[in-house]
Amino acid sequence: MNLVLINKNNLIRYEDKNLDIRISMKKIKYKIENNIYFLFDFFVNPNVRGIGYGNYLLSNITNYADKNKIRIICDVCSFGNLSNDDLIEFYSKFGFQERDSIYLDESIVEDDKLCLIREYNK
Repeated sequence: MNLVLINKNNLIRYEDKNLDIRISMKKIKYKIENNIYFLFDFFVNPNVRGIGYGNYLLSNITNYADKNKIRIICDVCSFGNLSNDDLIEFYSKFGFQERDSIYLDESIVEDDKLCLIREYNK
């Protein structure tokens, strides 16, 4: 695996172009806190799913968040072969917890979607 970290312009991304896998999060404005990111892109090529690359990507991004004291939010909207319940179970293994809604200055997370938030480990 040739996993590369890209960190520029308030965007943090791990990717391997050869395997076509990636996970990305972007810093967002939030009046109460300065270091919060929205996980907006998480993709594993269907040809390499089921062998742990998703776990590997999410582990890398959450470790980075812990080291840099970053809170991560994401919405739950299933597509592919995972249901919302499957996604919640998967994300919870990495410390994400359910929230009814999150109100942000830049409304990335819609009010009608289930939100997950992950506090960084101290």
